[in-house]
Amino acid sequence: SYGLFMLGTHPEALNACLEEIDRVGVADMDNLVFLRGTVKEVLRIFPPGFLTNRCTSKQLKLQDGFTIPRDINVIIPIWAIHHNEENFPSPESFRPDRWVEKKNNGEGWVERTSKDEGSIPCGNDDAFFAFSAGARGCPGQKFAWQEAVVVLAVLLKEVNFAPVEGYKLEPERYGIVQHPKGGVPMHLSVRQQPPTSDDPLKTGGVESP
Repeated sequence: SYGLFMLGTHPEALNACLEEIDRVGVADMDNLVFLRGTVKEVLRIFPPGFLTNRCTSKQLKLQDGFTIPRDINVIIPIWAIHHNEENFPSPESFRPDRWVEKKNNGEGWVERTSKDEGSIPCGNDDAFFAFSAGARGCPGQKFAWQEAVVVLAVLLKEVNFAPVEGYKLEPERYGIVQHPKGGVPMHLSVRQQPPTSDDPLKTGGVESP
């Protein structure tokens, strides 16, 4: 829901997703790079769990000199970390290009590794906790990534999603997770498919029987 809404309100990112889907298809996971960056940015802004906790198994000394004793329950504020300006400049801005960048030839996308800040600094993986982290991180995160990217690709390929005028997106907490309050109303319509390479409308004529 969050991803469809963000794309519906950010046409430039939506067009990049559609171009990638039309170019590589919905099943080529390795080349749906911009879609992966889009899903990652949605999870950064709207992490499903807004906090988690860990119990220290030994005494820890932090970089600022503060010491956490053993057997202390530590709250990790995922939402606050993801929205911290020091971790992600312009944290409220939806910028899939934190995570991906154009290939040198301008065709397609690659995961961003360049430290060149460009218009937005490279995303900070060390501050990304949508699936928690460490030995107790989500064991199903690899499958979750694949599922999210493929489902989003299939939906965008077949359906147009347009935001409802006047709707304001408002996350609502429920226990330690969150969801969009009242759901996300959107206008749906069937997307017109682009012609394929063997489509006579694209190649310029219709062969005689």
